[in-house]
Amino acid sequence: MNGFAIIPAELARSAAVSAQAKAVYVALTSHRGEATIAVEQLAKEVGTTPEVVLRALESLHKRGWGVTLEALSPRVIEGESRR
Repeated sequence: MNGFAIIPAELARSAAVSAQAKAVYVALTSHRGEATIAVEQLAKEVGTTPEVVLRALESLHKRGWGVTLEALSPRVIEGESRR
């Protein structure tokens, strides 16, 4: 693992977005260049459950961060991790 992930200042400072959603955003964008990532893998990396990851992704989309995620990140899939 190498490189880094960047979170936009507007997102980092937003009180409307939970800390878990921000962590999911960072974990997901750290996989830039990959085609897909399993929701279970994201949950493992963030230290939470797949259900929490899915809620965080939904929250990010509702608050307008979905387009950014889709442009910068792999597609999230449900099912077994590919790693």
